[in-house]
Amino acid sequence: MKLGKRARYTLRLMVGIGRASGEGRRIALSAIAKSSGISKRYLDQLSISLKNASLIKGRSGRNGGYTLSRPAAEIKIGQILEAATGPIDIAE
Repeated sequence: MKLGKRARYTLRLMVGIGRASGEGRRIALSAIAKSSGISKRYLDQLSISLKNASLIKGRSGRNGGYTLSRPAAEIKIGQILEAATGPIDIAE
């Protein structure tokens, strides 16, 4: 299976958020943008899809940032890809 840019970048975003959540902290999109080389503006767009799918939750303000909405072990890659690109149909 070949993943498009949007799917790959969404997976990178979720890995960044997951690492921070595993350490018990929130992470700002600007920090993920610096470490991943993805523009913050594009990460903003991707985060909306993930929030709508209830995979992440955000908080604004001084101690704001993003965290996973549930433990990482409960989130499947298929859910992330569907949030990023829409429904996945398997065909012959």
